[in-house]
Order: sequence, then structure tokens, then C-alpha cells
Amino acid sequence: MREPLNAPPPTQPAASLRRPRAIALLTLGVLSLCALLYTAVDRPVAFFLDRLIDPSAVQFWGEVTKLGDAKPYILGCVLLYLGGRAGMLRAASRALAQNYYELSRIGLLGLAGYAVSGALVHIIKPSFGRLRPKLLFNSDQYGFS
Repeated sequence: MREPLNAPPPTQPAASLRRPRAIALLTLGVLSLCALLYTAVDRPVAFFLDRLIDPSAVQFWGEVTKLGDAKPYILGCVLLYLGGRAGMLRAASRALAQNYYELSRIGLLGLAGYAVSGALVHIIKPSFGRLRPKLLFNSDQYGFS
């Protein structure tokens, strides 16, 4: 059965009215948990792990950290983009040109991803100012600056 044209719009269920309150409560709960963990758990766990971790493991993870350097990945994305564009221009068939086009898009998407994540990291990390663990272990400086 069809509703008349001048019928009022259907009302929303009551549950949708509680969503903002639920989100606010969840946010408050997560922030409270973070504050509790920061004040009561973070420092003792850091000292425990510092005593527990073998120096060779520290050296290993120091090398793993170098894998996070974006320069080789950005270079790869640029080469993928430029190679895809060059291949598009020289492709013998439309299907092959489409494949090269997709490669160039992958390179461009990678560049966009690195640009956005890099911008966020360089904005968010300094704005929080969390002191590094080395300062805690070497000079007992802890917290935010």
C-alpha cells in the first residue's frame, strides 16, 4: 500500500537519538583508560621492558626501524608512475596502454599515501610532544613537553 503524497516523513527510531551519547561515553571511557594507563602502567612497564630486552634485540630493532625510511619507497613510486606513463605513450595496443595506465595510478596512489601519512606524522607527533623513552632511561625525563 502506498503512502499519500502529503504524509509526514517517517520518524527515526529512538536508538538513533542515543548514538551521540554512546559515542561521547565511549570516547570518555577510552580517554579515561588512556589516562589511567599513562599514570599507573606506562612507566613501570617501560622500566621492566628496558631490563628485560637483550642488547642484541635492541640492535636488531634499530635495524628494522631503518626499513621505515620513506625515501626508497617514494623513489619506487615515482619510477612506477613515470614508467607507467612512458609505457602508455609507447604501447602498441589499447589494452597494453591500459595496463601501463594502471601501473602509473598505483605509483601515484603510493605517492599520495606517503604524502598524507608524512604530513600527518609531522603534524600530530610534534603537537603531542611525547618525550622519547631514551630520555626516561638516561635522565629520568618523562611525559610531554
